[in-house]
Amino acid sequence: SSAIKKGIYDHLEFLINDNLGWYFAISAITKYELINQSTIQLEVAREKMLKGIKCFPITLPVIRIAGRLSCFYKQSLTIPDEQIEIPDKIIAGTAMQTGAVICTTNPSDYPMPFFSELRPYRKIVEHPNKFGYPGFVPIYIMVPERQTLTSYWQERIGPVKKKKVAKK
Repeated sequence: SSAIKKGIYDHLEFLINDNLGWYFAISAITKYELINQSTIQLEVAREKMLKGIKCFPITLPVIRIAGRLSCFYKQSLTIPDEQIEIPDKIIAGTAMQTGAVICTTNPSDYPMPFFSELRPYRKIVEHPNKFGYPGFVPIYIMVPERQTLTSYWQERIGPVKKKKVAKK
């Protein structure tokens, strides 16, 4: 949503790559972020811009994943849970549930070692800053680090005990 909020959506065409099977989609929480505190004119413009773009719903599995990410961040002792906002955790959960990548202008919302950047796809686009002066904005493509996430999950649940089967 940070990429859309900053108005650099038009520069995201490089992500739509038929060879990779990529297409553009958003999480329902992104729609919330775009509508929240916007004027009616801005809301209408953003809805028009998003028309035809797939929107992933916020499901119970997505919420579970987002909640577990909070636990993993605490478990890591390096990422304060409050550093990452709930919508970003929901976006991450959506990506993990759907197998999507995350497009962001703020990679610190998807911290290492839980996520990593697909560096060949980083793009820097020209975009005016908040004062209207020329500037540049990097767009990062982040992916979940499934091996790290699995390791944290295993540590969280502890060793799996085998049930004893009664002999006949």
